[in-house]
Amino acid sequence: MRKRPPICAAVLTALVGAWSPLAAAAEAVADSVAKNPPELPEVGFTASLIQMLAALALVLALVLTLYWLARRFLPGQAARGPAGGLKVLGRLALGPRKGLVLVQVGARVLVLGVGEQGINALANIDDPQEVARLTGDGADFARSLKRAAQDAEEPR
Repeated sequence: MRKRPPICAAVLTALVGAWSPLAAAAEAVADSVAKNPPELPEVGFTASLIQMLAALALVLALVLTLYWLARRFLPGQAARGPAGGLKVLGRLALGPRKGLVLVQVGARVLVLGVGEQGINALANIDDPQEVARLTGDGADFARSLKRAAQDAEEPR
């Protein structure tokens, strides 16, 4: 069984000792309010609706301002979104934790081998027509990857 610190005992003793005066004060306030109820202003439905919509607009403006400030001044990928100029065009799994990835970097397409040891560049596709074909019409990834691999094997 744990021992309670002496501070808890002191606080409990003080609360028990102060209970009767607090209860008497609360009863006096309740009697006073019962005899002379406060006058509340009457607010219509339209005024309540306008007040609620104004508060909602204020909260939305605050959220949008914070979002803008975060995108403008916070460094890092999370604040800016996806990296500009990089786009993953497709993936092909070759096994557990192994695969090929087709990535567009600006006007180039890279064929990357991804494995447990890391990422290796397998081919660079610089030909504008081939890049347009790979990125434009949503061609089948496996067919595009096979053609890119064949192009990479040919001597230049």
